[in-house]
Amino acid sequence: MTRGTTGGGGVAVSGIMVLAVLNGDVTLRTGAITAPPYSLTAPETWMAGFTDANGNYTLGPAAYGRWLVFAARPGYLGDAALVSVQAGTDATNTNLNLQPDSSQSYGTIQGAVADSSGAALANALVDAHLATSYPMALSAATQSKIVTAAGAALVPQPWVLFTDLDATSDVSGQYQITSPGGTQSISAFKYGYKGQVGSASVANGNLVSLDFALPKQ
Repeated sequence: MTRGTTGGGGVAVSGIMVLAVLNGDVTLRTGAITAPPYSLTAPETWMAGFTDANGNYTLGPAAYGRWLVFAARPGYLGDAALVSVQAGTDATNTNLNLQPDSSQSYGTIQGAVADSSGAALANALVDAHLATSYPMALSAATQSKIVTAAGAALVPQPWVLFTDLDATSDVSGQYQITSPGGTQSISAFKYGYKGQVGSASVANGNLVSLDFALPKQ
C-alpha cells in the first residue's frame, strides 16, 4: 500500500507508480538507478504497477530474491523498502509512506483521455517525459533503513533518477501527474488506439490541463 502522509495521519494516494528492482541494493553499491525502465537494454530486472483508488498495489509475479521497492512523487519525500521473495511466500504489507517536502517545487498536469468520439478511456497510460531527471529524495531514516538491510555501503543520494513520471486514467478517463518544473513531453497510450503526444510547461504551483483524443488503430 502506498500512502501520502499529511500531519499525523495517512491518506491513501491513488495512481502512483510503484517500482521494484531485483537486487536493487547491489546496483546501488556502484551507481544510481534510472527509472522507469523504458529502455529495452535496461540491465536490471523490474516490476511496475500503480496504486488503486484505495492506495493499494500488487506487483508480480516476482522472481525469488531481494527486491528494492520504491515510489516517489514531486513535492514529497519518496519511500523505499528491501523485501525478500522466497518459494511459497509473498512479501505482503510492504507499505510506502510519502511525506510532504516543502523544499521541492512542483506543478500538476491533468486532463482526460478519450477516444475519437469523446468516450472516456480508462486505464490509458499517460507518460510525462521530463526535460530534467527528477531525483527521488528519501528521509535520513529511510536511507539508514535501506543501508542496514543491504549490509553494505551504497552510493550517495540520489539513488533513483526518474526520466519519466506516469499515471493511468481512471474510469472517467481522468488522469493527473505531479511534475517538477519544466517543459515536459506528455504522451497517452492505450492498446488498440494510436498514441498521441503533447507538451506541458510546468511552473511551481500551477495547473496545466491537457486532454487527449485517441483514434482507434
